[in-house]
Amino acid sequence: MENIMLDENKKSIKIVDFGLSNTFTMDELMKTHCGSPEYAAPELFSAGEKYGPEVDIWAIGIIIYAMLVGKLPFTTVYTDQYRRIKLLKQIEKGIQQEQEQEMLHLTQECRDLIRSIIEPKPDIRLPMLDIEIHPWITEGSKVPFFPFVAMPRDKSLKSQVIDELSSALSMKKEQIETTVHENKSDEISAMFNMLLHKKRIESGII
Repeated sequence: MENIMLDENKKSIKIVDFGLSNTFTMDELMKTHCGSPEYAAPELFSAGEKYGPEVDIWAIGIIIYAMLVGKLPFTTVYTDQYRRIKLLKQIEKGIQQEQEQEMLHLTQECRDLIRSIIEPKPDIRLPMLDIEIHPWITEGSKVPFFPFVAMPRDKSLKSQVIDELSSALSMKKEQIETTVHENKSDEISAMFNMLLHKKRIESGII
């Protein structure tokens, strides 16, 4: 939860701290296990098992639950070697009576969404598109669904940012361009993206 940031208007969400993370491609499942156990889907605890974006759906469900209930759904008081075992047993069961009691103040639509997302079986876990059009998200279809559209590219802004970084960091433009083109996760890419985002706001693109 501490890695989810809001802007001053509380309208834009930023996810930070990708120290223990992985990059997913649609044509290949992942098998490296990383992340906080309290947010991890059951399949992440199975040694050697490959997984897809369903693990992120599970994590979204955990976050929604925590924001609306005020606590994580699966926790344990154990701090020794039994902690992982106790926690995994809860996670494998998904939403149970204890969590249902904690969700009584939520609407039926909200509880239905959380149950469908925090589903131990990844093959029947609610996919992202169904989440986006769920009645709780669309307020009973009163809020229209708009699919995600990538922000427009502006080559002139990109060039401006590269020029500024090159001057400020005393680096060759070609070196910065290579880093940006390869989508590297480093300080240069971070500064580029932050400065580009700022210029997009100033130019009215976003």
